[in-house]
Order: sequence, then C-alpha cells, then structure tokens
Amino acid sequence: MSTLSTNRFNDLIDLQQLQRIAEDYSSHLERKVSSNQSKLQQERQAHIKLIEELRAHSRELSIKKSAIEQEEAKQRNVLESSVESLYTQRRKVDELLKKKKELSDSKNELELEINKLKSSINERETQLTEINKKLEAQLAWIPNQISDYERYTGLKFDALEETLIQFIFTSIDPNEYEREFSFKLRIDQAYSIEDTIPQLEDDVVKSLSNEFNRNRFEVALRKVREAFQKLV
Repeated sequence: MSTLSTNRFNDLIDLQQLQRIAEDYSSHLERKVSSNQSKLQQERQAHIKLIEELRAHSRELSIKKSAIEQEEAKQRNVLESSVESLYTQRRKVDELLKKKKELSDSKNELELEINKLKSSINERETQLTEINKKLEAQLAWIPNQISDYERYTGLKFDALEETLIQFIFTSIDPNEYEREFSFKLRIDQAYSIEDTIPQLEDDVVKSLSNEFNRNRFEVALRKVREAFQKLV
C-alpha cells in the first residue's frame, strides 16, 4: 500500500473514532441531561410538596396562634376580673375595718357617757335623799299644826310629785270663803314657786320663792297667803 493510501486510511480511521467519540459524548450528555432533568423534576416536585407542607403547617400554626391569642385574651379578662374583684373585696374589708374602729370608738364614748350618767344619777340620788330629808324636816310641823291651819287659813296641800307639792288656801275672799287660791312649790336644791292661781306678778313670785329659801316654812306660807289677799 502506498504511503498516500496509508495516510488516507489513517485519516478515515481517525474520523470514525472522532465520530464515535462524538456520538458517545453526545449520548453521555443526553443521558446526563436526562438524568439531571429527572433529578430537577424530582427536586421540583419535592420542593412543591415541601412548599405545600410548609403552607399547611403555616395555616395550622396560624390557627393555633389565633386559638392561643383568644385563650390569652380570655385568661387576661379572667385575670383582670379577678384582680378587680380582689380590689373590691379589699375595699370592702377596709370599709369594714374602718366601720369596726368607728363602732369601737363609739362604744368607748358611750361607755364614758354611761359612766358619767351613772355618776350623775348617783349624785342626783344623793341630792334627792338630802332634799327628802330636808323636806321631811321642814314639813315635820304639818301633822301637828295642819288642823289649826285648815281651821284658820283653809290650807290644804297635796303631793303631786316627789319634788312638787300643791298648796290650796280658802277663807281669803270675804265674799266667797270657798274660793281657792293655790300655788305649786318645787322642792329641789332650792325652793321655787310655780303656777299661782290667781296669777301673781313675776317679781312677787320670785320674792316669795326667796322667802321659802330664807325663812321658816310657815312664815313663807303666811306671806304667800298675804300676797293672795292683796288680789281680793
């Protein structure tokens, strides 16, 4: 074989090898591209699935978040209501404590007033006892002399209260011997005349009251009778 033929043959062989290499590479690329496309498709599907799962999870979390927020708001309302109730109860307790203190203070004040009243009552009872003794002593003459007074002055008397006696005179008015002239004598720490019938002047009543406090009882009675006689 000539050299030229040999070279052409060799070139032909190289071309065929190149063609096979090209075909092999092309086939390899197609397989690789196909494989990559398949992987990309799988990854895309997986990515889409993951996105759907994430969206579903996000919706689930949103629902849970909403439920938690509602429960939180409910618990907040319950807590605020409980706190307000506690404040209200505390105010009531404070008011009750204040009322208790006021009642305690009032009780103490009342006890002081009661003790003062008891002391005053004891003093008044002592004074009343002394007054009764004084009255008994000053009226001791009445049982022995009442007949003479009734006979000559028409005097009668009646105890209206423990410290109030009414005296009645007759035989004063010469035109009407049975006409009554009366007065009431209040017997306390001092004597005082009340309710004169017929009515005597205020200054006369005051003067006669002083007579009972200054003179003997029968002397003061005589002066009262004389004052009534001046009205006739």
